[in-house]
Amino acid sequence: MLRSLFAISLAIILQGCASNPLPPEASQQNLGKLTIHTPIVIDSEKARVSVQAGRVVDRIDRSEAVCSFESWLKSDGAQIIQVDTFRISQLDERHGDVSQGFGFYGSNDASIGVGVGFRLGGIGLGVGPMGYPYDMREGQRVAQAMVQMRIASSKQPMIYRLTCYSAEGWMGSVDVPNEAQMNQILNGIATVELVKQ
Repeated sequence: MLRSLFAISLAIILQGCASNPLPPEASQQNLGKLTIHTPIVIDSEKARVSVQAGRVVDRIDRSEAVCSFESWLKSDGAQIIQVDTFRISQLDERHGDVSQGFGFYGSNDASIGVGVGFRLGGIGLGVGPMGYPYDMREGQRVAQAMVQMRIASSKQPMIYRLTCYSAEGWMGSVDVPNEAQMNQILNGIATVELVKQ
């Protein structure tokens, strides 16, 4: 009985979140628009799809900038982001240290060790050459900058966020992608137009 009540309560909460995913203060802002020019498919069992150099990619090359669209929920079937115009209702810019590492370094550049990398969006464990992105020998840290946008469309309320990341680089050498760089990443799939402040 208790499990049934819990399941019903959870379903009601999720339904409420799905019907109004944006907080009221964010839903009122207009910081620009995102126009989708061609449908984009989010594969089944996923809530995110990534674009690099105007192509939808399964595997992200972290040495290149990337933009990712996100849905509120994973679906049993593919979700299609249809041609549409979304209002940008929130915009955050961040820089982050994306690798913390430890290893057993030898005296040459091909040192072998164990590294644990923490990225914006995941954790990785690697055994092998301790070069990029876990190289900590000279005190340099791998960083990435990003701009995260809340997007809103009454036609597609489940699509709620676009995040664009810079290529990974050394701390202090990466910049938050600007409007022109985001549009270069999206390259015809979509266009970002920010309100000039």
